[in-house]
Order: sequence, then structure tokens, then C-alpha cells
Amino acid sequence: MKTLFYLLVMGVFFAGCKTDTPVEQRDEYKEIMKVHDDAMEKIGEINDLTNKLQQQTVNQADSLMAEKSKSIQEMLEKADDGMMNWMQEWKVPEDISKEDLDNFFSDQKQKVDKVSNDIDKAIEEAKKFLEDKNN
Repeated sequence: MKTLFYLLVMGVFFAGCKTDTPVEQRDEYKEIMKVHDDAMEKIGEINDLTNKLQQQTVNQADSLMAEKSKSIQEMLEKADDGMMNWMQEWKVPEDISKEDLDNFFSDQKQKVDKVSNDIDKAIEEAKKFLEDKNN
């Protein structure tokens, strides 16, 4: 179900992007899309890790470990939601001054970098927990 949602969001996201506009040829735009694309490739990994953590939580007799697992699941979900929210809010303004466009790109780069960092951190925490649990 989430996969279908992602495909729909991505369709809407890319439908709103016009590839023949000069804005999309700017380096700032390309950098933002590169971070976005790299982060989106990790969504499947987030889903896999979430499923593994859910299984760990169900099979966990230690309530502290179960709580830690749930906390990491929430971190993964929040990171995933962060990307979905950023994509829904992404819209390059039209008829904007160069200075305002530069500010827009700067702001969006910071936002997408944060989302990407949140995804990386959540994945790292989940992998570490699962590795420690299995050792």
C-alpha cells in the first residue's frame, strides 16, 4: 500500500516538473534532485528495516529492548514522512527574481539535506540495533 502511495506521490511530483525550463538546468536544482533521488532509493530499505524491527518487537521478551525497537521504528517512519512531506511541498516558483530563486534553492537544499540525513541516521540506528540484537 505504501509503495502505491509512493508511486502516486512521485507521479504528482514529477508531473509538476517541467524538464524544458531553464530552472531545471541550474546546478542548484540538479543538486537538490540528486539528494532527493539518493534518499528515495533508501525508502525500500526503510520499509525492510521497519518490518524486521516489528518482528523483533513482537518476539521480544525484554520490554526495554522492545521499547528501543519501537523508538527506532518511529525514527524510520518520521524520516520517511519527512521525505514525503518535502516532496509534497516542493514547487519551484514561477516568475521569480534571480535573488529570490537563489534563496529558494538554498532553503530547499537545506531541507532536503536534513531529510536525507534523517533517513541515513534512522537506517544506521536500525541496522546497529538489529546487528547488536543478533550478536
